[in-house]
Amino acid sequence: MTRLLHDRARTGDLLVLLAFLAVLTAPLPAIPRLVTYVLGILVLCSSPLWRAAADSRLAACAAALLAYLVLTSLWSEDLGAADALRMVVRALVLCCFVLAFADAVARGAAHERIGRWFALAGGLVAVAAIGHFLLDPPAEGRLHGLGRVHNSVTAAQAFSVVTLVALDAAWRAPAWRWRSLAGGSAFAATAAVLLTGSRAAWVALPLATLALLLARTTPSRARFVGLLGASAAAMALVAAVLATSDLTGDHVLPRGDSFRFAIWESVIADIVRQGPWFGRGILTPDDTLLGELTFRHVHSMYLAVLFHGGIAGVVLFAAVLGGTGFALVRALGSPDARLALALLVAGAIFWLTDGRQLVDRVGVHWWLFWLPVATAIGLSMRDSHPALAVAKHI
Repeated sequence: MTRLLHDRARTGDLLVLLAFLAVLTAPLPAIPRLVTYVLGILVLCSSPLWRAAADSRLAACAAALLAYLVLTSLWSEDLGAADALRMVVRALVLCCFVLAFADAVARGAAHERIGRWFALAGGLVAVAAIGHFLLDPPAEGRLHGLGRVHNSVTAAQAFSVVTLVALDAAWRAPAWRWRSLAGGSAFAATAAVLLTGSRAAWVALPLATLALLLARTTPSRARFVGLLGASAAAMALVAAVLATSDLTGDHVLPRGDSFRFAIWESVIADIVRQGPWFGRGILTPDDTLLGELTFRHVHSMYLAVLFHGGIAGVVLFAAVLGGTGFALVRALGSPDARLALALLVAGAIFWLTDGRQLVDRVGVHWWLFWLPVATAIGLSMRDSHPALAVAKHI
């Protein structure tokens, strides 16, 4: 039985890694989706994982968030049995991913079996994306990604994740060869982020990197939170001054606000008019019409949760977000917690100007939100179920 659990755990690690790499490279979205389905079947057959996660209050809160968002299908405008079933399957696959990655964290395999190889492969993908950008520049002059990372915004987010994971791998690696390779990946991914032209990434990546550095060098949790908060406030002030200055505004925001404020104003007015408490349902189209222009989503994860789930959804989202941050800060001595915190910081900034659905197929939002949630759950599983870790040869 111990051997079976050990092999199943290694298979789960491999499937998580393959799903991540498929997001960066696979030309068809069905490929990473298929990998997550196989992972889901594997996790559904692993009853010890479900029993271990049952003791985690954060896991229960995350499950409540997923269940509620799926439940909003019932009062969506475009309710259909097939679409509602699709949302149930997505939520179940998400639960299985969270459990699989939490298990990897509890066993200590998240870095060596997943993070390190993801960093190296992500660096190679960044080099390929830069090469494609230089050989065949897009019309708008902004780097796009490969695979499901098919536009400049998602490319900026994905390569920011690669940068953070690679930096973490470089700092953790015991051998200089691994450190050099991971450092090269971080450099290539950072260059890719710069070429995307995403101003949100230019803010999110430095602050998340600073969070990773502070977490490594600041032993006091209170001091870490204070320094990170002060740094975020200072960066926000500098960004606001540069964006509104007559001398630098056109350079900092060459495309203006990209209709963001007009989109948000329209969405908020629609939410208030339709009723803010329980939202309009996750299956309700969130397209925004401004004159002759149609924008495919609300361009803010926070507003997307409010639109689909209302105030009730936002409260659950805030509870999971806050609970994850609190758990990771409390476990600041863990390298896995430090990386997850950095990803969460990056996500919190990216979600201000982008984001569509929390209940989505495998992609960038899995890395920026669900991976930190899974890490926090995994750390609690490591503390409360040491026998599970021993059974899996940790």
